Amino acid sequence: MTIDELKSKKVAVLGFGHEGQALVRYFSKHGIPVSVHDAKKHSEINATQSKMVSEYKLQTHFGENYLDNLSEMEVVFKSPGINLSDQFKNTLREKEIFLTSQTAWFFKHCPSKIIGITGTKGKGTTSSLLFEMLTAGNLSNKVYLTGNIGKESPLDFLDQTTSDDFIVFELSSFQLEGLEQSPNIGICLMVTEDHLDYHPSLDLYHQAKQSITKFQGTDDIAIYNIDYPASKSIGVLGKGQKFEISKSKAISLGARIDLQTEQIIITTNSNAVKIDVKNRIIRGKHNLENIAAASLAATILGVSNEVITQTIQNFSGLPHRLELTGEFDGIKFYDDSIATNPDTALAGLAAFSEPVTLLLGGANKGLDYTNLISKISQCENLKAVVCFGQVGELLYSALNDSGFQKSLEGPFLNFDEAVKSAISVSTKGDVVLLSPAATSFDMFNSYSERGDAFKQLVKNHYAQS
Repeated sequence: MTIDELKSKKVAVLGFGHEGQALVRYFSKHGIPVSVHDAKKHSEINATQSKMVSEYKLQTHFGENYLDNLSEMEVVFKSPGINLSDQFKNTLREKEIFLTSQTAWFFKHCPSKIIGITGTKGKGTTSSLLFEMLTAGNLSNKVYLTGNIGKESPLDFLDQTTSDDFIVFELSSFQLEGLEQSPNIGICLMVTEDHLDYHPSLDLYHQAKQSITKFQGTDDIAIYNIDYPASKSIGVLGKGQKFEISKSKAISLGARIDLQTEQIIITTNSNAVKIDVKNRIIRGKHNLENIAAASLAATILGVSNEVITQTIQNFSGLPHRLELTGEFDGIKFYDDSIATNPDTALAGLAAFSEPVTLLLGGANKGLDYTNLISKISQCENLKAVVCFGQVGELLYSALNDSGFQKSLEGPFLNFDEAVKSAISVSTKGDVVLLSPAATSFDMFNSYSERGDAFKQLVKNHYAQS
């Protein structure tokens, strides 16, 4: 379906968040009227949304019955994260209503080479680092960074893209689910357990990510981390040429991570190069996997070893990802609020050799914390655990029942109190780490809001002391 064909259709935008607003802007630019459907009541929308309703003269369906009028539409653009029942999807199909998304539309109509990046965690870091490498590489191409990272909506620049451009596109499971086209280069990082409050099972969560490689042709490329079984099973799909990443296994094509020398050995069809990453700013051995993926993709696309190395050395990481937020009274404070599941929290903890006070907790999305409890109980440099929120209550009880030997604080139902407790049990030379292993939605609107609150609470504490 072309943009001109869409002009004769009844078009609905389902969801009025970041992507829904981008769709409204895009369709308005092309003279296509749309109706907007969102579960929020009209009184709950923000100032930006309210202004758009007025400016674009939108027909809106807000509140509890927001889905009722969709049967009158011909094309429905669904925002990621809106979980439609199978029964409702079948109803749309029976009425021959075309269900699609912003991502699907962009993939179909963008002439540029798309590098799609997915994984349970690491997507934002890898996407941003690859964007910096390609930009610094001076390959005579315009480079865009978009997708789940939220920097710029893909529809805001779709009309300007050319076949010479590169699109670095961070993709969540929500954006990949139902997608029937894969990126030209599909990168699958670590895939473990997450979003079980949305996906009915772990298998279905993994299946949602399969579009990163599933529909690739022989001219495409798949890059995937074989140290994670789910990532490997996704990477081998499709007909793209396969490049593997591993820190423990021998590979023929791809990137091998040498943890002892902190080098990445990249082998492609044309040559083999070594990239020294000892002088990087971003902490954590898990970030070597992200660096390896970005470096491998950049090498394949023609960026020099020198540019890749220099970019790695200059890259300071993203906010809320093992971000050093300050040092007070000899205590270093790190914001790793992006760590919303057990595996990424453990990766954050493993980045430190100093004594660590670990802040754990948040909203419960049905994850299994058995391994987290076992691992932190064995962690020699873990000094204290401070529990907060819904998950904090569960972890406090489980750790207490298991005979946890380190200091155990909480559970706190107030985040302010949790941060104060973490400061009080820490001394000079310690690290206070917010790596919560849970989402933020019991207390905050997002992981970034939680991270910002952590930073501010720490600053306020020392400003008053």
